[in-house]
Amino acid sequence: MTQTVIRRYVFMEYNLLSWETIKKLEKISSKIFVFVPTQVENIPFDVIQATQKMGKRLKWLCADISESDFLSSHVAFILGKWHERSPVDIEFAIVSDTDVYDNFVVLLNNLGRKCLRIHIQNTELKDGGKDWEGENEDTDTTDSTLQMHPTAIKSSVI
Repeated sequence: MTQTVIRRYVFMEYNLLSWETIKKLEKISSKIFVFVPTQVENIPFDVIQATQKMGKRLKWLCADISESDFLSSHVAFILGKWHERSPVDIEFAIVSDTDVYDNFVVLLNNLGRKCLRIHIQNTELKDGGKDWEGENEDTDTTDSTLQMHPTAIKSSVI
């Protein structure tokens, strides 16, 4: 029996990046786009180590924003550009602790692209012990986990 390979692009803000998050996301992502504000001068060494083995699958995107601008606007713009240039079978996921991206998730789903929001949380799985793809995993789920929120917007927790 052959398994279907799901191509999934993950978009996330730098402030949510950690070693644990990268380890979880690298298992479920084809590409990860990390948006880093120009004000960030240093990236922790453990994060660099965790991202290094991903090679070209991880892209650092510098966001030149001022205090009055929101990083979410930059993320939304890039998300739209990738939506236009990517085949519709590539799933998108946005890592965010707030619902600021939920309208984008709904819009992309309405346009025919499978899209969800991933929320970072340090709890156990709340979707019945299933991972993002809906299959049981034998991994420890007490760290950062994935969760499906019971809303019209598909979202998960890591």
